[in-house]
Amino acid sequence: MSTQFSEVIIKAPFLMVKGFLMGYMQGAKKDFEYFFHRKHSIKRESMGELMRELFHVECHTHICLPTDIFPDFQQALHNVEHKLCAQVESAKQIKSASFTFSFHNYNEAETGIYKELFRNIPRNVELINYNPLELRGDALVGVSEYTHINQYVYEGYGTVSGDFQGVMDFYLKVKRHRLVDSILCGEVKLVV
Repeated sequence: MSTQFSEVIIKAPFLMVKGFLMGYMQGAKKDFEYFFHRKHSIKRESMGELMRELFHVECHTHICLPTDIFPDFQQALHNVEHKLCAQVESAKQIKSASFTFSFHNYNEAETGIYKELFRNIPRNVELINYNPLELRGDALVGVSEYTHINQYVYEGYGTVSGDFQGVMDFYLKVKRHRLVDSILCGEVKLVV
């Protein structure tokens, strides 16, 4: 079974929260996955938050933590709240997540790699509106003018949706894949 996560908003700058989290993990001797919104392209709660980050008036940090870790983490932060001037503003359990993607491949030899990547998705995750298209030769519009240019195309787009951890696992798999330069991924959107 996958781990449940919560979206936590902490009133404190990113580097302070990251440092506190690293110290908490070391002190508590706990190792767990976490996702900072700004590092993992997770869509922020509001336009105001995005504007504050853009203009370097950073006062809130968004992080996704395992739900079972959060109470201890919150208590540890509360214990030093007066020293750090940091506090939890909100915590909401994440119900699901999604992101959009698209790709265009003009090298027929690499098509199998794309097919394999999008065939092996995590459990509790699904591809929505994903209907890849494969065209060769005369099926391509305007090819006759450039006889040997782009005689092949394999392209697709869709949405990856489902369990937060599964969506993040697949998002990171795509972002770390050797074909990442030809696969565009949108921000991860949370349903809380």
